[in-house]
Amino acid sequence: MRQSGRLVGLDLLRIFAAFSVMLFHFAYWSWAPTVASTPKSITGGALQYPELIPFSWWGWVGVEIFFVISGFVIAFSAS
Repeated sequence: MRQSGRLVGLDLLRIFAAFSVMLFHFAYWSWAPTVASTPKSITGGALQYPELIPFSWWGWVGVEIFFVISGFVIAFSAS
């Protein structure tokens, strides 16, 4: 589906990729509590979402999808 020069399907896929990466990062602090980092030191470890752990293991796929979409958009815009 194409609307005013945009590929709507790619926009939806890009939203899915962004949300999957965001979900992964939110759940990361719950299953990796021993990692010392700046965000953890600022919040005191308060940002933990253990209920997201079962849904976050596939978050790395969002990064791969985003790279593929970026390559396609660059190639598509070159024409």
